[in-house]
Amino acid sequence: MPALIPQLEPPKDADPIAAATIQLLEQVRATTEWYTNGDSSASSFIDFSGYRQLQEWAKNPEALNVIDKILRARLGLPFPYNQKALILVQLIPEDKLAPYAPLLKPLVESSPDSTSAYTYATPFIVTLATSLHSLADGQAKKTEAKKKEDEEKVKWNSWSEVYGKSRADWVGLPVDNGGVKWGWWAGEPIGVEEWWKNRNIGE
Repeated sequence: MPALIPQLEPPKDADPIAAATIQLLEQVRATTEWYTNGDSSASSFIDFSGYRQLQEWAKNPEALNVIDKILRARLGLPFPYNQKALILVQLIPEDKLAPYAPLLKPLVESSPDSTSAYTYATPFIVTLATSLHSLADGQAKKTEAKKKEDEEKVKWNSWSEVYGKSRADWVGLPVDNGGVKWGWWAGEPIGVEEWWKNRNIGE
């Protein structure tokens, strides 16, 4: 009986989809780095066709991650890297802008008269930085609030495991109190007069 031909796994590079993805990401990286390089000449700034190409690539989550990492690194550098990156920050979805808040702040505070590393600021750059920083700061606050809420839930669950849950399993009122100004009575919002009338029941 002839020996069986061993079954070998095909090399990973043989997957055309994987190879195409790698090639795309390399192209995205090279293009993003090129448009955020250290050439300060006006012709080196991104043009409309280049922006539209990156905008199309940014629809791919993997490509967006590549662009995101490069922009964060470039924003920490002086002119012209940071200003070139600032223009491309517009490609980043609003829900991913939270980490950009501290990175954009120096550009918000810069001015045409600045003598810091963030020189050559123009009204356009300051206005764009201010707008994007406002969005990023809002997202950062939402992220922090969500983190705090999750921590409170973890603490509540830990406490409940030790002492048991209340009948209502009530963690606490939300930040805006759910529109209720005077708390809860038997799980339902009550009016000021009813709360005052029944405040001593059960004592």
